[in-house]
Amino acid sequence: MSSPKIPFDIRKYFIFISLIVFVTEVTLGQNCRSGLPQDDTHTVYKGKCYGFNTGSKNWTAAQATCKKQNGELVEIYTEGLQTYLAGRLQKMRQFDKSGLWIGSHAKRNGSNLKWLWASGPGFKYDGLLYRRHIQAGQCLMIRADMENKWVSRGCVEVQWWFGFICQYSSGSGGDLSAGTRQTMLLSLVMFVTAWLLH
Repeated sequence: MSSPKIPFDIRKYFIFISLIVFVTEVTLGQNCRSGLPQDDTHTVYKGKCYGFNTGSKNWTAAQATCKKQNGELVEIYTEGLQTYLAGRLQKMRQFDKSGLWIGSHAKRNGSNLKWLWASGPGFKYDGLLYRRHIQAGQCLMIRADMENKWVSRGCVEVQWWFGFICQYSSGSGGDLSAGTRQTMLLSLVMFVTAWLLH
C-alpha cells in the first residue's frame, strides 16, 4: 500500500521548520561543559567558556578556584575577546562596580618588571592599562566602571567588591545541553518524516 500523500505545501512547511529549529539549536544552544553553572554568568565565545564570578578573593585564590574547575584566570590575547568580555560586563549589573581579576601579574625579567600572563606568553594591548605604572606584587583586573580598562592591584589584596573571570576549554564550540540535543533530534525526525512522505 502506498504512503499517504501530503500536500506539497505542508511537506515544505515541515522541512522548513525542522531545518530552522536545527540550525537555531546548533547556533544558540551551546553551553559551558557539564559541571559548570548554566546561567548568564557563564558563556561560550569561540570555543571557550568564560565564567564571571563574585566572591572576595585575592588573585592567587581566584586562580586556584579556576584551576579546581580545570580552568584558569582569563588571558586576553585579542581585541575581539576584550570587546566580548566588556560587552558581557555591561549587561550584568552585579559587576557594575566590581573589579574582576584576569590572569596577568607583574614579573621581574632581569632588572625590569613586566606584565605577563600566568601561562607565560607575552603581554599585548598595553593601551588597555588604566595606568602604565607597574610594581612588584601587582596583578591585573578589569573594571567595568573604568571603561573596561585593566587596573593593577596588589595580588594579595582582598576587597568585598573583587571578583574574577575564569576561562575553560569547552571542546569544539561548547557542549550541548540535554534539552538542546533532544530538540535537535526532534527536528531531525521531523525532517526525515517529511522527506519520506514526499
